[in-house]
Amino acid sequence: MNRLFLGISTLLCIFSLSAQHSFDEKLLLQLVNEIRTDGCYCGNENLKPVNEVIWNNKLADIAKNHSEDLFTYWSKNENNFVYLSHVGTDGSTLEDRLEKGDVKAKNIRENICYVQGKESIVIDHWLNNVESCKNLMNPTTTSIGVGRSGNFWTMLLTSAFFTK
Repeated sequence: MNRLFLGISTLLCIFSLSAQHSFDEKLLLQLVNEIRTDGCYCGNENLKPVNEVIWNNKLADIAKNHSEDLFTYWSKNENNFVYLSHVGTDGSTLEDRLEKGDVKAKNIRENICYVQGKESIVIDHWLNNVESCKNLMNPTTTSIGVGRSGNFWTMLLTSAFFTK
C-alpha cells in the first residue's frame, strides 16, 4: 500500500512540475493581440490600437531557455532568492542569447516576470509595469515568443526576425 501511495505521489509531483512549465501559447497570443488591437493605458499614457503580432517558435525557445536559467538558479538557491534579471546567471545578455540561438532581430525587447498563475495573470502583470506595457504595445512589433519555467516568464518581442 505504501508503495502504491508513493508511486501515485511521485506521479502527481511530476505532473505538477511539468504543468508549471507549460502554458497555452495560443491563448497568450490571443490575449496579447486583443490588447494590441483595443489599445490600452500604459501608466498614464493612452496607447492607441496597433497591429496584431504573430508567434515565433525560435523566439519562444530563446525565451524559455532564459526562464529555465532563472528557474534553475532559484531552485538550487538555499535562501529561495528570486533572481529576476535580463542578464542570465552566467552573465549572458539578450544579444548573447540571440546569438546562441542563431537569431538576428531588430528592435528586440524583453519582458520578464516572476508570477504564479495563468496566462491572463502574467499579461496583467506586464500591463501594470509601464515599460513592459509599452514593449507589448510597441507599434513596430511583429513577432513574439514567450517561455515559462516554473513562475519565471520571459517574452521576446521584435519587429524584424531572421535566422542566420
